[in-house]
Amino acid sequence: MATGTADAAGEFRFENVADETLEIVVSAPGHATDLLYVSASGPERRVIVVLPPGNPVTARVVDEGGSPVSGAQLVTRIDTYTTDRAGCSPPIWLPSTDALVLETRHPAFERTWMEFSPDARDSHCEIRLRRTRRLQAVVESRAGVPGPSETRWLLRLSREDEPFGYGIHVVVPPTGRVELRLHQGLVPYRVTLAMQGGHLGLADTCESVVDARFVVSPTTETVSWAVPALRPVPVICQDQLGAPVPGATVMMREPATTQPTACTTVTDEKGRTIAWVPDGAYVVWTAVRGTQAVTARVTVSGHAVPPVTLSLPLALSIEGRLHRSDGSPVADRPVLANGPQFGTYAMTDHRGRFQFRGLETGRYRIEVMGESMETWGLQVDNVEVPNSGLDLVLDADVVRGRVEGAPPVPMRVMLRRLPGDAGPEGWTDRSGTFEFRAVAHGRWRALAESGGQLFTWEGRVSGPTEVVLRAAR
Repeated sequence: MATGTADAAGEFRFENVADETLEIVVSAPGHATDLLYVSASGPERRVIVVLPPGNPVTARVVDEGGSPVSGAQLVTRIDTYTTDRAGCSPPIWLPSTDALVLETRHPAFERTWMEFSPDARDSHCEIRLRRTRRLQAVVESRAGVPGPSETRWLLRLSREDEPFGYGIHVVVPPTGRVELRLHQGLVPYRVTLAMQGGHLGLADTCESVVDARFVVSPTTETVSWAVPALRPVPVICQDQLGAPVPGATVMMREPATTQPTACTTVTDEKGRTIAWVPDGAYVVWTAVRGTQAVTARVTVSGHAVPPVTLSLPLALSIEGRLHRSDGSPVADRPVLANGPQFGTYAMTDHRGRFQFRGLETGRYRIEVMGESMETWGLQVDNVEVPNSGLDLVLDADVVRGRVEGAPPVPMRVMLRRLPGDAGPEGWTDRSGTFEFRAVAHGRWRALAESGGQLFTWEGRVSGPTEVVLRAAR
């Protein structure tokens, strides 16, 4: 991590940085702190940062008796602030355009969350924390090893009076023991245990193996839950021609419910996976996007279960290549496909190739992102599936401009592709100038507003472009 300070001209510089995407936090008194993601590829990269104006918010953190809590951490999306001995935080500069969610953390207290509206000005708030007790949670298996050797159990806790405002997610270590800090009282906690296999990814889970409730009393020292032994169910997914279907979602649920309460997993490159479930009767459900779901029934009763083979209908796809007018490929660029029912995205490879699989029939709008996720590039409408030869040519240039007659305050500028409403957004500096990089060639409209007055420009970008936004009549 490196830190720096802007000079009198507002410029800063970092040297000898790694060739990767950097996370830059920029803060200044009187302005909201901003977070940027910048690619450091190439010999030198110049970034223009426009800090929006901010409103100061201060907080005092106290316990249930009103005594100050020092050392509490107040966490925003960008930064972390620590309370002093009086329980007070330094000024937190709130963006004047966005709501702020403030999370409060302390090892001896429950976490809390508080939301501030964008119109909060010179606000002061008091945050009251509830003290917790230290407990031992124990997860025991009823019969041997509960699942594959790399299995981990995910313990989820929530208070019944705050099901969405408070929660703990803990991965239980192989010892089966984990330390918790919970609030003592009459309100019960709800606990669920879910199995996570593989590399602890959410794509391979066994949901709600345990679902229980308990109360933390003055004498509670240990809470424990027993989990059932899990059995492996091999699943094979293939298309109607017998080819494997990788990336298919496989869910096992009880026949009486439509919810995936038992297990969720995803097939590998050979179209195979293993679902781990307790003994019982299940419906095996599988599908990939754009295909009709396929189901089968299976009973698990302590002995080896033969593989369950599911045959999926053929899926439709769009394949293409993204390159510049000189033929050079455009690599590592997000490409979006927005269709009749859903949208999906793919990344171009080193040859500029991309592919969307599992699409429904219909027409799609293909959109290519610019050099950053905030900059939109090429857009092509009415692409029908299947399509295996989509050829996209992306040329982009910088657009610089100014707002004529603008007041000496930062203004939000929106750039919109025509036809359509997609495009990047940014801010002017105090002189009313702005800049957008990697704007695709085509027709664009620029909009800015201040004090109810709208400023606009419309024209074509076919190279480096200078624009002037004038007041609309």
